[in-house]
Amino acid sequence: MDKFISVEQAVSMVKDGMTLMIGGFLGVGSANKVLKGIHDAGIKNLTIIGNDTAFVDKGVGILVANHQVKKAIVSHIGTNPETIAQLNSKELEIELDQKRIREGNEFINNRTEEIEKSKTEVDERSEDLEAKRAELESIVAETKQQEEKLRERGKELELAIEPRLLTAFKRIRKNSRNGLGIVTVQRDACGGCFNKIPPQKQMDIRMRKKIIVCEYCGRIMIDPELAGFAKEEPKATKKRSRAKKTEE
Repeated sequence: MDKFISVEQAVSMVKDGMTLMIGGFLGVGSANKVLKGIHDAGIKNLTIIGNDTAFVDKGVGILVANHQVKKAIVSHIGTNPETIAQLNSKELEIELDQKRIREGNEFINNRTEEIEKSKTEVDERSEDLEAKRAELESIVAETKQQEEKLRERGKELELAIEPRLLTAFKRIRKNSRNGLGIVTVQRDACGGCFNKIPPQKQMDIRMRKKIIVCEYCGRIMIDPELAGFAKEEPKATKKRSRAKKTEE
């Protein structure tokens, strides 16, 4: 598509009832040849948006004088007596754009206040985020140190474990979904898969004479006390006393 078109092409694109935004000030700087083409073509019922209606014989004023404009959205009309005459006869509708400019300025001011408020909130949130990030980094660093100490402690303990058992433990842990190779018995069930453990097997676990493996998930099961957990005390059951019936 060409960047430039002829006056005739521009005029051919304008139809009855269209809205045209026209540049210039009092006819100076307006597309006067195009306006003259629209005038000669007799295109009517136009709505024009511009700074003014220029003069009767200049700029957009020639369209007003030829009664081709039904509405003008401008900032002033004092230089074109034909505009005032048609306004008084209610043939031409005038909308002074100061109102729109004022509304636009109010809208811009409101949006500017909202933006400034949002910026303030963003700054506050950013400060909170930085504080939280620093706190998290501190926790991560501390946790990493503890993890390293536990790893070193684990390596020391591995030296005291029979290689066969250590290999079996690592295999169990690797195959476990949550990475736990050793679990405690919780509420008469395996702490890894939560399947019920028979009372006799629980007794063997408490005796700690041999390694007991869960037949469902393969994890090694130990007594909660061995893991440092407090022993669960059975809940006391209240006995209901029955009132004795006395024979009268």
